[in-house]
Amino acid sequence: MKLSELKEILAKDAEKSRYYYRQYPTLHRDVLLWEDYLAMVESYHKKGIHRTKARARITILDKWIIGENTFYKIHQLLRDLCEDVT
Repeated sequence: MKLSELKEILAKDAEKSRYYYRQYPTLHRDVLLWEDYLAMVESYHKKGIHRTKARARITILDKWIIGENTFYKIHQLLRDLCEDVT
């Protein structure tokens, strides 16, 4: 499934969304965080800033007040669930 499909599933009140919320209580936050990260990478790329992913990651860490290990755990979880997260 794609990240956008997962976000739609989480937005609905259905059996599948309840399953995901039971399995991964912070999944909705993780999806929003990842979308924010991707938007930042795109923005930095358009501005011509070098090391776009590293800078976006650092900004996300500060903005969402999470640690680097948490960021990579979120990345791993979303990579396992979604085929378009690399």
